[in-house]
Amino acid sequence: MASSFPHEFIAHLSPLLFVSGLGPPPPPPAAPAPAASPPTTTTAAGLSPLLAPSPERLLSDSEDAKPVLGEGVQMQAGPEDPFRVLVDQLRGLFLGMGKGRAAIWDPARGGRVAFVASLVDKNLRLPPLKTPTAPPPSPSSSVSQNPPYKSPLSPAHPASPLYPDGLIAPIWVRKHRELVPAVWVCFWRVCESEDEEEVRRRDRELVGEIMERKRGLLERGIKFTVVLLASRRLLDDPALDPRLSSIRRLASLDSKASLFVLSPVPLVELQDFLSSLCTSILPSALAYFTEHSKSVRRKRFKAHRQSLAEPLAAGAAGRPLGSQGWAVRYEYKMGVFAEFRGEGEVARKHYEDAYLALLEMFGSTALLPPRTKRWAEAKVLADTLNFKIAKHYLYHDEPARALAHLNRHLARFAELSNGWGIGEETPEWWSWLSKQYRLFAHLIDLALRSGLRIPFHQPPPTTGPHAPLPSTAVNPATALQSPGYYYYLAARAAATRRDRFRAAMDAPGAKESQALALEGKVDHAGIIVELYEKAYEVLKRVGKTNERLTLLVAARLAETHYDAGRYAIALRFYDRIARTYRREGWTTILASILERAYDCAKRTEDRETAVRFGVECLGQREERVQEELLRIEAEVLEMLETPPASADKQPVKPDMSTSSPLFRTSAVFLHPTLEVHDSTPFQLHIASSTGVHTPRLPFSALRIEFADGRAPVVVRHAAEAGDKAQVIELGDLGVREGGGQEGRVWEANLRWESGERKVFEGRVEGRQKGELKITATVFIIEQNGWTVEIAHDPTASTDRALWSGADGKLRPVELEHPAFAVVERRRPKIEVDLRYDAPAYLGEKFPIVVEARNVDERSLEVSLDVLLQPAEDDVENSITLDNETSTGLIKGSALGVLPPGGRASKTVLLRALGAAGERLLDISVLARAVREAREAEEEKQREKDAEETASETLRTLAVPTAHAVHAAWESKVKAPQGAVGLLEELEEEPEVGAVEVLGRLGAAAGGEGVEVLRVGVVCEANPDIVRMKGTSLDRDERGLLPARWKFGEDFAFSYVLALLDEDEDAPAGSPGWLEVVWRRPSTSVESPSEPTTSRLPLPPVPPLPPSIHAILTPPPAPLTLHKPTRLLCVLTNASSTRRTADLSLHVDSSDTFVFAGPRQVRIPRLLLGMSWTGEWEVIPLRVGEVKLPRVRVWEMVGRSAEAQQPDQGREVRVTVLGKGGVGEAGREEERRSAESARPVEEGVWVFVKPA
Repeated sequence: MASSFPHEFIAHLSPLLFVSGLGPPPPPPAAPAPAASPPTTTTAAGLSPLLAPSPERLLSDSEDAKPVLGEGVQMQAGPEDPFRVLVDQLRGLFLGMGKGRAAIWDPARGGRVAFVASLVDKNLRLPPLKTPTAPPPSPSSSVSQNPPYKSPLSPAHPASPLYPDGLIAPIWVRKHRELVPAVWVCFWRVCESEDEEEVRRRDRELVGEIMERKRGLLERGIKFTVVLLASRRLLDDPALDPRLSSIRRLASLDSKASLFVLSPVPLVELQDFLSSLCTSILPSALAYFTEHSKSVRRKRFKAHRQSLAEPLAAGAAGRPLGSQGWAVRYEYKMGVFAEFRGEGEVARKHYEDAYLALLEMFGSTALLPPRTKRWAEAKVLADTLNFKIAKHYLYHDEPARALAHLNRHLARFAELSNGWGIGEETPEWWSWLSKQYRLFAHLIDLALRSGLRIPFHQPPPTTGPHAPLPSTAVNPATALQSPGYYYYLAARAAATRRDRFRAAMDAPGAKESQALALEGKVDHAGIIVELYEKAYEVLKRVGKTNERLTLLVAARLAETHYDAGRYAIALRFYDRIARTYRREGWTTILASILERAYDCAKRTEDRETAVRFGVECLGQREERVQEELLRIEAEVLEMLETPPASADKQPVKPDMSTSSPLFRTSAVFLHPTLEVHDSTPFQLHIASSTGVHTPRLPFSALRIEFADGRAPVVVRHAAEAGDKAQVIELGDLGVREGGGQEGRVWEANLRWESGERKVFEGRVEGRQKGELKITATVFIIEQNGWTVEIAHDPTASTDRALWSGADGKLRPVELEHPAFAVVERRRPKIEVDLRYDAPAYLGEKFPIVVEARNVDERSLEVSLDVLLQPAEDDVENSITLDNETSTGLIKGSALGVLPPGGRASKTVLLRALGAAGERLLDISVLARAVREAREAEEEKQREKDAEETASETLRTLAVPTAHAVHAAWESKVKAPQGAVGLLEELEEEPEVGAVEVLGRLGAAAGGEGVEVLRVGVVCEANPDIVRMKGTSLDRDERGLLPARWKFGEDFAFSYVLALLDEDEDAPAGSPGWLEVVWRRPSTSVESPSEPTTSRLPLPPVPPLPPSIHAILTPPPAPLTLHKPTRLLCVLTNASSTRRTADLSLHVDSSDTFVFAGPRQVRIPRLLLGMSWTGEWEVIPLRVGEVKLPRVRVWEMVGRSAEAQQPDQGREVRVTVLGKGGVGEAGREEERRSAESARPVEEGVWVFVKPA
């Protein structure tokens, strides 16, 4: 992956947290250790030994380390010690925090700063900040000035690996990631003795240890935090707070996140404590790196002329690092410290500045001479800076900018490499390019695993045929692709590197080149295969979005294995690739893949696979030349001459599904549809193509396979069968019983010349529902233990359907689907007959006879379903069948088992209600074949699909409905006769009038008429208003009923109704009904015995004449302006009842008239037959058409009379005489003028002339 680059330069940077006091206690020493001499701090050259030991040695416990939990504190050995459990849990949690040290990609994308913890000994010595640049002067030396101190990793230090002109060493990044912490956390156990002197002594020792450890960290700005372990009992002790305050004060610990106390707690609470601890000390870590950035920033603005003027140490080569180099160094350091702080944007900006400054240095060969150590280090630094910049772009979801920076990096170094003499013609350039793509692919792969989503650049689909095409255009070179694509580019660059190396080795003087000698030791094939495999794995993981690229990578990988001589591996890849291209029909690409696969199989001596691919190659006739086809055919025939390696192997089956078949095969079925057990003629045409190579393979047999699972037809090769036979008769292949077809052998000459056609003709029976077709024609080669089966699909033919006649001529046939016949299920055959006498009368149970007749040769089980469609007027009609009544569906009424020719019938009773019209019924007769017990079990199984299928005969019946009888009416209202006495008003129900009705009944049109049993009048609708007085139907003196009525015959009758209330607002409508009991004549089809009752509504009672008459007599026209005239209104009580009337009269106000007289008059008691006359004198005030004041009259009834509210009574209609006026109006005069009176709704208009 990224092993070609220092891990420190590409890893994600997180603050380092040292944790001490949790390590296992050191083993006891065997003997007293000798006094250790103080460690030397300088070497002969003045360099600190910091760089000598490994980080593992620096971070390990020292030999003189003290016990973790403090001296004098003993833990129990048993596992039940809570502090031992607590320490183990803390170690596990902190070790888990250290697993992210080697991470390259941050799952949080730099959005969250997290510590990387490292368990160390609390006596660990940190590397020195600065060391002297030269040994100190001896006492005898005349030089009294001490040498300057500098960082041992600075290019200005003579002992530094960067001296004198290096930029950045990986050890510098490693120091801040692994050697020097940003925060140090140390654990101690608090003394819990009962002896106070012992407690004070141990607290003083604890303070001393804290001060000793803290002393070396203050000058570095490293935060030191103390965590004291105490029991829960001590936490409840009131003396603990003073002790902690004393320890904090004596140890000079600040008040912010410097002292914590922890007791044994459950793991969940311990995780919360650890999270809280890291949150508290994180600001100190960020401040630590902020101070480092400030220090570097101050140095960046300081001139480095002193370093240029300083003489180099003895033995040093080169010149000191210039200002451009220091700028690169400082910008890189500030980017590293910003990344430690989690400031991604700031870090990327500094990395970009460092990268640009480094490119300026590459532009000058004086600053960075090519092919030197510093030049190579600078190239690695530039590559990793490009990686860092791209990674930070991806952190902020800017994949396009990350890719753009990579492209600029490649383009710039392509220009620089040409000037360095390592351009595109050298393997060195392609080696470098392969590493760049590989590193970038690894970065994208890590990003995708952490949730990054690559933009989807496919344009949206158009919404219609005339919709405009999307205008978004994307340059593929600027769009981020899958990591598999960049692994593929890396592999292609590695392959080009190998090609450049091979070309360079052929050049003169190549053997003397040291670079080519080193290049020759490289395993080019291994590198290429590794990269291709990575690309292949990644692309398969991504899915179908890069399926084409996946196939291309697989092809390149197979090609690499082929070139390296690993033919077995290449064959597996070629076989896998061929499946996809074969399925999708890419014949041109498939031809080259098949040829390589055939060659690999030959080289690995896998003859079965070679024969399989070789035969398939013979089908690629359009993509190959004649000589190549002949060569492959000869090689295949030669392999067939030698027996296979194993005799029990399966037949070799070449896949010819998408390749061009060896022969053109097509099938024609003459009947497009048929039922089960019916047969159809068919022909199978096999022809060789004209103008192309016809294979000369020794076919032994031809197997014809059908789709319904029947035994295939096998035609054996026989040369004596006739070379010129064009039609081979197969006979009838569909005999159900006997016939001897199983052991029959067909023979034919199975050799084809160029352009020759052979027709196999026969007749086949449809055995099951579905498509009857020939699924495959298999050409079989059986030779020397070999069995090769070459299948062709006749249904895939695109040739025109031809039929060979009796004369041998081919004629085209027009069929929708000639390659197959549709076999339909064998449906039972049944006839349905419906009998009924129309029309159906409303209210009766109308019989409909449904008869089923079996016209099949099998016994049928028949059932009946009847569905009554709902009526439009939502009246619930009903049907009855087998004592079941429903308003909708009656299902599954059995008609029994009908033998061939048998009949069965059912009667459906329809009862129609509501209005006359059609009633719709859906009658469905279902028939299912019944198996006979004498049938054999195998016959039952073979015909199961056909005989278990039911046939349905659906008939829709529209039954007209009508009324059985109809009626006509004539009504007449009569006033009561005789004088009206005052005492008669006290009768309970006095009659106000009578209605005489004459009715005529008759049978409805159509049919045989009806038999009427009884007719009666029922008056029960409004018993308070109407009462039956008598009817002629109560006395049938002549014995007219029962009788049979036919159409045209009328039955007359009459009845009289007494009116009990003359209220004009009484409810209107029919007062009752005429009840007619009838039945159909006995000559009907199947008439029910019970009679039917029909109810015909009686005619509505006509309204009585108004009881109060109000007649308005206007003044004679025309009127004269300002001249008085009279206006008369006559009220008459013309009621036929013995009661008085309570009336109220009101005259509306008007702007056009002035009138004299009362405007509102109350007439409390107007006796029967009496009249009241009102007279007003009116004076017109306006000329022209004016409206008289409106006169309104109310009859006070009920509550309105009691409440004295005249405008809330029942308003009386006021009529006006047509011309002239009346004086003293009486009843006779009113009757004479009734014809000339007209109702007044909005007033009367009159004409006023000027005076």
